[in-house]
Amino acid sequence: MQSAWPITLLAALAAWPQPLLAAPRASLDAQRLTVEARGYRLTVHRYRCDLTLELRDAQGGWHSACRKGTQPEFALSDTTGVYATPGCPSRLAHRVDLDAVVVGVVTILPGPGPTIARLDLVCTDDGILVRFRPDARSGEDRASCWAAPRLLLDPALFDAYTFWRAPDEARSGQIASFGESEAYAGVSPWGQRGDTAPALSPAHPALVARSERAGLAIAVVRVDIGESWRGSHAFLQRYNPTNVYLYPGVTSRHTAARGAWAWLAPVPGDTGHAAELVARLAAAGRARAAGFRSIAPEPEEQWTRTQPDFPIDLQRSRPVGDIRRAIVYTVNEPILSDDGLALARKAGSDLLIRGWFKWGTAPDWSKQTSLVTSAHAMGSLFGGGITCSALYHGESGLTDAQVLTMATRGPAGQLIPAWNEPNCRHGSLSSRAYLDFLLASCKAQVDAGADYLFMDEINAALQADEGFDDASITDFRAFLIECQAKEGWTSADPRWRTTFKVDLASRAEAPGGTMETFQYRAYLNSLGLAAKPHDAENPLASAWHEFRDLRDDRAWKWLSDAIRAHAAARGRRVLLSANGLARYVDLQVLGVWDRWRTRDGRVDVSESQVESWGSTVSSGWSMAGRKVPVVLFHDWGFGGFPWTEVSPDDRRLWMRVRGAEIYAAGGFFAFPVHGPFDDDARLDGTLAEIARQSAYYHRNEALYLDAELLGFQPLESDQPDLSLTLWRRTAPAGLLLHVINRQTRDGQLVPRGPVTVRLPVDRAPKGVRVVSPDWDGEKAGTTRSDGRGVTVELPALEAYDVAVLDYDALPAVTMAGRRIIPSQEWSRPARSEFVVGSGGVIADQWAVPGMLQGRLHQALRNPPTFVVAMPRGGSLQVHVRGVATLGAVLRWSVDGTPGPLIELPDRDGKNDADVAEYGRTFEIPIPPGRHRVTLDNVGGDWVCIGWYAFVGETLQP
Repeated sequence: MQSAWPITLLAALAAWPQPLLAAPRASLDAQRLTVEARGYRLTVHRYRCDLTLELRDAQGGWHSACRKGTQPEFALSDTTGVYATPGCPSRLAHRVDLDAVVVGVVTILPGPGPTIARLDLVCTDDGILVRFRPDARSGEDRASCWAAPRLLLDPALFDAYTFWRAPDEARSGQIASFGESEAYAGVSPWGQRGDTAPALSPAHPALVARSERAGLAIAVVRVDIGESWRGSHAFLQRYNPTNVYLYPGVTSRHTAARGAWAWLAPVPGDTGHAAELVARLAAAGRARAAGFRSIAPEPEEQWTRTQPDFPIDLQRSRPVGDIRRAIVYTVNEPILSDDGLALARKAGSDLLIRGWFKWGTAPDWSKQTSLVTSAHAMGSLFGGGITCSALYHGESGLTDAQVLTMATRGPAGQLIPAWNEPNCRHGSLSSRAYLDFLLASCKAQVDAGADYLFMDEINAALQADEGFDDASITDFRAFLIECQAKEGWTSADPRWRTTFKVDLASRAEAPGGTMETFQYRAYLNSLGLAAKPHDAENPLASAWHEFRDLRDDRAWKWLSDAIRAHAAARGRRVLLSANGLARYVDLQVLGVWDRWRTRDGRVDVSESQVESWGSTVSSGWSMAGRKVPVVLFHDWGFGGFPWTEVSPDDRRLWMRVRGAEIYAAGGFFAFPVHGPFDDDARLDGTLAEIARQSAYYHRNEALYLDAELLGFQPLESDQPDLSLTLWRRTAPAGLLLHVINRQTRDGQLVPRGPVTVRLPVDRAPKGVRVVSPDWDGEKAGTTRSDGRGVTVELPALEAYDVAVLDYDALPAVTMAGRRIIPSQEWSRPARSEFVVGSGGVIADQWAVPGMLQGRLHQALRNPPTFVVAMPRGGSLQVHVRGVATLGAVLRWSVDGTPGPLIELPDRDGKNDADVAEYGRTFEIPIPPGRHRVTLDNVGGDWVCIGWYAFVGETLQP
């Protein structure tokens, strides 16, 4: 594998620019520090120990040093597992010197006895000098450390390697030459297959991953190899053709704790064997390391503070028998050991969401039944779950033939990588084999004791270019025949051609000459629509979408029925939810993806979202067909979620304000105790806040479980930035006023007080008691009554207060109708007609569109029509948040008679639906009687509707 090419390229090395006396550029924003040099760009997150490293090629293009979705990672490894830095809480400091940007990071790694570690980065124009030091511990010499970061390389980019073996022999070769099975280049601890050596050269202590395709390379150069790196390993591992790892610095924890420096340096792709450059970096590293003083901050005090178990007097003796009596939900993904249970014991949860979760190959759940027993002993239901979308080659013993049978296809019948992962597919919900495969995963968890299953992506998460597999085509064919048979069509009816352009004489489209043999993929190809099957030019596009909705619903119904039947046959009952609002569920669980608000990288609570949460709760009940718990949570998805982007202080702020809004609106927030990407409330210091919130809700559960939400309007206060809701309970008689503070300064809540709120109530209560998660016990409030209602005064407000107004008999309360908060999905609305019921409520408001598309996206247009009966007349209020840069034009009509156009030109040029660019409410008059009110957008592009509301008495049409 030795190559002679480096000898001929020493001239190229001479052309490699020498360092100038100038530091790389550094920029710091609310979330990240970015350092850019001539050959690389490093980004360090401010609150998580996350790094990205990019290399610049000769043409100025940027390439990630790691495969998409991964990042450089330091880690500790022992018999209990590997504990890596990505996602771990951190603090950062930086300093710009004359010729370098110095960065110091302190972090805490999970695992038995969490470990404080410090990362030092000296960024020069030549490269990054790195040192990773975990805190020293006695008796832990056997634990190993990735003291220089491991990189999962992109095999499509990096194709070659170079290193120097002792005493000083250059070695180079092609990574692909190692073949399919595991092999190594460098100093490997795990085997000698490949191109290995007992040690690196002391003169040239470097390992280089090269990209001959892009003409770039990254070198890892050890500093002080004879002492700091004694007994360590540095190697490139071809684990398999799709996974190539660079392990540049594997050493003992004890050695890493003393400090070992190494360079990460970009080098020209044609100088991979640049011995002079390596020697210069090694010498420069020794000079810079001498006398270096770290600027890494001190760790957060709460990182190492011991959080006590949840108070025994608030724990349930057994799990709730009726999920509607649960008050606290937490996400605990995963619980696979006693450590996961120990963390759960601190939060007081009634339901542990995603304690188990099957994504790829699952463990043997039957060996973990004791975890369920222990969870029950602390009063918690134990949740499991699966994905209904991801299907990996080789997972759970599947053969390639089985995977190919179950996988969906593209419009040309081609396989498509799910989420661009070459080894992953999406399954076909028309495939009985795939449904049986999903069911088997559920049965295994039910048999192991799971009380609840979180069913992720029940529609298989198909992309626009997926779903065209043979099984789905067969089901679509049957759907078309059945639909048109109701209109009197036969399988050979000529109207198939005149109406839908189906050529029954074509052997490709209908080999048998009738619709019984219709081939939808061939049909798309004949119309030139294989690359755009959802285009408006496709006569069957709307039928395809209708079919997909019905098929997906049928598959979910079959799966949910089969899971429940399996549990019943074993004398058990299992609870089900989807990830998102769904039918056939026992509780609704959905992420807050489109309800997340930030400003300049910080959590933004300036705008009230309480009515939005209330609308979600109503939609969840409507979708389920009964009042089930509606639980919102922070999901992670691929590459993380904004929850992991913001600081722990912002996370606490979100729970105190937005979490309170969710509870005040009739829903529940699932507190994030643990999740993937090392989202760990114990480590980031938010566990104490979760426990405090949980204790409050347990103490006051009757206020939420034995009362009903009356509404939001009209509740008036003398102070701004408050979210307000009013509830009613019958036994004992009373009203419950929820008051949430949203006023902040420098990311912290501004305490208020006294705070007054006027209620539309006919008489004052006999007394007012105030409770809050912000303090223990009760405080007294006061009230006064006048001709306009009752005014309640709270003595003080930090984040969230509930005023309990006690009555001997319930007073009369006059509340306004609910606002309808629409869905902000970027897709064609499945429905266009909505019936407005009594009180201005739409039963299926979850389907009301909030993104009204204009002329630019014709395929996404399906404007809504509201069927409403208003005996004395009234109006439809439409609250516009913002518009696209092309602007929008609202056109409305009542029973087909148009009203004046509403021109909405772009104001801010941001093209961002989350920005309240307009924040303006328009009113459409509705005469007395039953009418059809249509709202359309005939402008250039989309308009974002924040809410709809019918003002005036409405009756069921």
